[in-house]
Amino acid sequence: MQKKEFTKEQRALHKLIVDSIGMNDIGLFDGKMGIVISLITYSRSNKLKCVEEMADFLMAQLLDSMTDISPFSFSNGLTGIGWGIEYLIQKGYMPGCGADICSEIDKKLMSCDIRRVDDFSLEHGIYGWLHYIVAHIQGANRCGKQVFDRMYIIDLISKINEYSENNATSKEFSNLQAMFREVLNGATDVYKFPLEEFVKTDIKFSLNNLSLSKGLAGYLITKHI
Repeated sequence: MQKKEFTKEQRALHKLIVDSIGMNDIGLFDGKMGIVISLITYSRSNKLKCVEEMADFLMAQLLDSMTDISPFSFSNGLTGIGWGIEYLIQKGYMPGCGADICSEIDKKLMSCDIRRVDDFSLEHGIYGWLHYIVAHIQGANRCGKQVFDRMYIIDLISKINEYSENNATSKEFSNLQAMFREVLNGATDVYKFPLEEFVKTDIKFSLNNLSLSKGLAGYLITKHI
């Protein structure tokens, strides 16, 4: 009998499914949130109901443990998880309204004095937070709901403007800043969830890394976005 050869995509899919169940990290870049996005995108592209059901199971696990996470970081904390939830809802992969599902994330985020935050990186700072905030306000606009209190938004606008006036900012940051203004004015379809900005384009196939940013989840999703 001839031995069946599995493709790299099939091997990646199997590894992600088997190893993600017991994973403790539930973040976007290196944890379950990124794997859920990868699996659900792959399942819809290939019409694999069983893979979609596995993604749903992982998502249920993630939601159960979400409130135990304390970092705000986009890479492995609350804002990245919230962004992933908005991605799934607004892309039609998950039912519900992010304003309701992410209410505890918002409370924790607003408890942090944004005026004292000096990190503007994507992974851990305000740039990453802003991706979540813009996506989240857009989702709330679609639901006819309001998220974040007025004073938090005022402080955030002031912090971002101050940073932009005193630092050279990337085109991506400037575009995100413009989208922030638009969603504050009620826009519902300006933010497009730029996954390609978070996933390395030169990912080498390796079964030793499951992450979205530079591992198997990212490898799988680059084939289907």
